Amino acid sequence: MIEGSLGWGGTLENKTPDHVTTWIKISVSIFDEEGKENEHFTETQVWIDPLGEVEFSVDLPDVEHGDFENFEFCDRDDPEQKACVTWGVTEVMGVTV
Repeated sequence: MIEGSLGWGGTLENKTPDHVTTWIKISVSIFDEEGKENEHFTETQVWIDPLGEVEFSVDLPDVEHGDFENFEFCDRDDPEQKACVTWGVTEVMGVTV
């Protein structure tokens, strides 16, 4: 981890039977109390075998913990996201096996 940066991690699953995932781009969205979205992106190399899963960890150098210190994860069904955080995979690359 880069000193002074925020780390983000989780579990990723490859649901394809014939591709190895080798690279991902992650998006982390922080919604403030008024609902304004602040989206951050980072990318990393990974190796996820077909139908496998892996733990990942990335640095978000432009995010500080105080940006969302008391926020919960967003309810994806709520059309008005406020004071919450969400994340997802926005791009994937890999090879066919």
